[in-house]
Amino acid sequence: MQLQFYNTATRKLERFAPLHEGEARLYTCGPTVYNFAHIGNFRAYIFEDLLRRVLKYAGYRVTQVMNLTEARVSQIHTKAMMRLRAHLRTQADLFAAA
Repeated sequence: MQLQFYNTATRKLERFAPLHEGEARLYTCGPTVYNFAHIGNFRAYIFEDLLRRVLKYAGYRVTQVMNLTEARVSQIHTKAMMRLRAHLRTQADLFAAA
């Protein structure tokens, strides 16, 4: 099976040629953990999974590494407090309007 990928730098379809015969290596972006996952996050994971499966199906030995970025606890706390304040402000406004 011959694989081709669109190269955005050359704007052309190019044949996939691995650095080492029969082996494909992927370095993929993982989640930055600071909030709940959403559909935008999952698009990347679905593509990475699909690419890995296609490479395996084509007979390549695949090694995939995914980075994980952990946000600092203070960033998580600050964001959570901002969301809580906004929610409480909305509830207070609704109560005052009633």
